[in-house]
Amino acid sequence: MDPTPPPSVKNRPPSAAPDNSTNGLVSGRLARPEPESSSPARRLMLALSLLLTVAFIGGIAWFVTANLQEFKEIWRQPISKTILFLLPLAWLLMIFINSELLRQCLYPYGLKLTIIEGLALTMVTSAVNYVIPLKSGSGFRGVYLTVCRGMTVTNFVAVLLCVCAMTLTTASFFAFAGLIKLVIDGHPANALVLGYFSTTTLAGLLAVLFLGRLPFKLPKRLTALAKGWDLLRSTPGLFWTLLRLQVAFFLSWALLNWLSLAAFNVYLRPSELFFYSAGQIHTTIVNLTPAGLGVVEAFSVYAGRVLEFTPAQAISAQALSRLTAVALLAVFGLWGWFYLNKLIRKSKSRLQPAADADQTFTSPSGG
Repeated sequence: MDPTPPPSVKNRPPSAAPDNSTNGLVSGRLARPEPESSSPARRLMLALSLLLTVAFIGGIAWFVTANLQEFKEIWRQPISKTILFLLPLAWLLMIFINSELLRQCLYPYGLKLTIIEGLALTMVTSAVNYVIPLKSGSGFRGVYLTVCRGMTVTNFVAVLLCVCAMTLTTASFFAFAGLIKLVIDGHPANALVLGYFSTTTLAGLLAVLFLGRLPFKLPKRLTALAKGWDLLRSTPGLFWTLLRLQVAFFLSWALLNWLSLAAFNVYLRPSELFFYSAGQIHTTIVNLTPAGLGVVEAFSVYAGRVLEFTPAQAISAQALSRLTAVALLAVFGLWGWFYLNKLIRKSKSRLQPAADADQTFTSPSGG
C-alpha cells in the first residue's frame, strides 16, 4: 500500500514545500520543544492526570486485594499457548495498520514516509503514550513531523483531528450495529449507551458529507479539521483507502480483545465484541492517564456486567493485553527511538552544509 502521491501533491505550490532548514535540530537530535507544561492549564491537566492515575491504581489494587482468591483461581488456569502466540501478532498487526493510516494521511501534504519510518514513529508514539498521559505521544509525533519533515503545525493538527474523527466514527458504527444485534437477541437496551453511539455515528457521517461546506464560521479546531478533511477527501481514492484501513484497525483491536478475554475463558460473539472494543477506543481518545490506565479497565468492568463476565476476568484480560504491549514496546519502542534519531542525524548532516553556506553568503564579513 504505497501509492504514488496524487497530482495535488506533485503540483504543490512552492510555498507548500517542506522547510529544509536545520532549525529544531540539536547535535543531530530532536530539539527540545517549548514546554507546554509552562501554561497553567497544562499544569492543571497534568496534576489532574497524576491524581487520576494514582486513584485508579489504588482502586485496582484494592479490588484485586479484596478479591484475591478469585484472581488466584483465574490465573491458576493455564493460558493457551496458541493465544500467547497470537496476542503479540495481533498487537503488531494493529500497530502496522495504525502506521499505514499515518502514512496515507500525509500523502496529500507531500510527505512520503517509508514503511519502516512510519512503523518506528508509531512505535515511539505508543511507547510515549504508555509512560506520559494526555496523548503526549502525539506531541512527539508532531515535533518529529514539523521539525524533521517540514510539516506545519496547522497541517499536523488537521491530520490528527481527521484520524481521531474517523477512528471514533468507525468505532461508533460498529458499536451501534453490535448494540442493535444485542437488543434483537434479547439483551436489555441501555438508552444512554445506545443514544451515545448512535449520535457519534450520525455526527461522523454528517461530517463526512457536509464538513467544510457549511455556510457559517466554525470554531478554530473544527476549521482545521474541515480544511484537513477537504484535502483528504479531494485526493483521488484516498478516502476509501483510509476507510478500509480504519475498518482493519478496528477489527485488529477487536481481535486483540477477543484473544485477551479468551485467555480467561470469556468468548464474545461479534456483536458483543464490537460493543466492547468500540467502548475501549472511545475511552482512550482523551488519554487522561497513561494509555488510559484505569479508564479502560473501568469500562471493561462495566461491559463485563452487561455481557455477563466477571470484573476479575475483565481486569485480568486488560492486564494480559497491557503486559503484551509493554513487552513489545520495550523492544520495538527502543528500536524506533534509535532509528528515528539515525534519520535525524542523516538529515542534519545533509542540510548543515547548505545552512552554513547560506550564513556565509549573508554574513557582512563574507564579502
